[in-house]
Amino acid sequence: MFNTIILLSAIVVAVLGACDNPTSVADLDRKQYAGEWMGHVAAGNPIFPINPCLTLEIGENDADKVKLGFKTGEGKAVIEGEVVSSSGGDFKTVFGGKKLLYKVLATDYKTHAVIYMCDEDTGNGNIAVHMRSRTPDATLLEEKLAAAQKLLSKPLSPRTESDHSKC
Repeated sequence: MFNTIILLSAIVVAVLGACDNPTSVADLDRKQYAGEWMGHVAAGNPIFPINPCLTLEIGENDADKVKLGFKTGEGKAVIEGEVVSSSGGDFKTVFGGKKLLYKVLATDYKTHAVIYMCDEDTGNGNIAVHMRSRTPDATLLEEKLAAAQKLLSKPLSPRTESDHSKC
């Protein structure tokens, strides 16, 4: 009986701690996608704090660093990560020892990208809408975030926003 309870508890923890697996952009053009993206809105458990001026920069090749930037007081901090592997819009990355799944769910390359990021060890994940512009298009953000929620097995909350007005 006790062994059954332990086994069931382990199964529940494993299921609750697993990353979701939404479909990504299969034919992502890395050359067009590469560059800096401003994170404007996210839903779910943030893997990194959603601070003002949140940016993500990804290169054209797996050998390029992935850079996560955010404002700290009067300055800006940048955390560099490694792309371990990629296929289309699916990336496996490592940031300071954290193994992160990074998926591009949708993008038009010029204005917006919808991403899903999940810590593979904890299962904490979020979806976010990033834009090339520091000035958010509120209608586009709402539309893309709502559409992204439907790609997941269950909607994510809470919602957080990043202010780029003073970057």
